[in-house]
Amino acid sequence: MIAFYIVLIGIIHSFSQTVILILYWNADNFPFGEVLLIPGAIALALSLSYYFWNKRVLNTARYIKP
Repeated sequence: MIAFYIVLIGIIHSFSQTVILILYWNADNFPFGEVLLIPGAIALALSLSYYFWNKRVLNTARYIKP
């Protein structure tokens, strides 16, 4: 169930992250899936943190008056 939400986040985020998340989703069924699981999880964490950091910085900059 958690992976379902992760896939939804990936689809909303962008197509390139969705590919990483599909590998993460299929890691249990895929041969050598554990090899893909750890890099996929790291890439997911980095991409989501980058996305939310940029969103916060841009929203903060919008409300700063010159």
